[in-house]
Amino acid sequence: AFEIWCHMIRWILAVSFMAIGCTRERGEPVSPSKPAPEKPAIARLREPKSAVELKRHDTLAWGPAQTDAALFKHDMVKTGAGSSCRVEFTEGGTLDISEKSTVTISDFKSTESKTEATVSLPAGRVRGDLEGRGDKAVELTIRTRRGWVRIAGQDAQGRPSKSKFEAVVNEAGETHVNLETGRAVLVTKERELELAPGETLTVAASGESAAEGESADEAPPAIAENAIQRKGGTSEAPKSTRAHKAADVAKAAQAGDHFEILEPRSGAEVSAAEIKIKGRARGSLKAYLNGKPVAPVNGAFEVRVALKEGLNLLIFQVVNTKTNAVSLHNLEVTRK
Repeated sequence: AFEIWCHMIRWILAVSFMAIGCTRERGEPVSPSKPAPEKPAIARLREPKSAVELKRHDTLAWGPAQTDAALFKHDMVKTGAGSSCRVEFTEGGTLDISEKSTVTISDFKSTESKTEATVSLPAGRVRGDLEGRGDKAVELTIRTRRGWVRIAGQDAQGRPSKSKFEAVVNEAGETHVNLETGRAVLVTKERELELAPGETLTVAASGESAAEGESADEAPPAIAENAIQRKGGTSEAPKSTRAHKAADVAKAAQAGDHFEILEPRSGAEVSAAEIKIKGRARGSLKAYLNGKPVAPVNGAFEVRVALKEGLNLLIFQVVNTKTNAVSLHNLEVTRK
């Protein structure tokens, strides 16, 4: 009886191994399944300097950002004091992220004819370059709580062109958008405002915290018309009006109107807690530094400014009293 019982056990084991072998032949693996293939990156992180952190879309933890790290939808990049990095989109365009900034890769869509990338900027400063390709339109949208900025990599006729721009969300909650070249539009719930090259739009702070207001990723925010200031151009003016305004500015320059920052140079690094800014404001020009008037003497001015640690963005607003033209002159100074 014992021998019969042993034979039965051997037979059961043999049948079991045969079944396992057949299961494998039918393509039903018993080992863990292979991981899914990695999704193509939306962008790459380049040139991280100092304290740059990266948070993946599927984790709550921040970690040090590595050069050439792949970026995917909903990944976040954060820079600390004195830090910076560059985001290079795989299908065209770069975004330079300054210190104390947070950027989220919010969305990405690509078809045969168009690529659309979207990032969110709750706080900080970015500068970017965007250039279209002959076979595909390229568009980048920067979402802030005070408006969406849509930048195009092609001209009005659809031909590839280069757009250079800057977007700043400061500590007070104001949003500044400057278009150096190319095409850009500020989108709010009520309207779309096209920027002219060289123009800056400033949107006043809302007075509410990020937790109290509507998320900028849900829809363009509602902005009162009097909260938006245009500088360096005319509000929704026809091209002919802009041409006359440009001619007025040129005449004023020939008449001796001139503004210039002599020292320090933009991008300077200093150790002092206070600096002296020297410059010229001649003719019919009135200058303001971060909203405070600058009083020139015989066409020259000197003004002392206290600096915080890290990057300081000092903005001179220059108004021509004859033509009402307004221009912005930025001075960046880093206190080490």
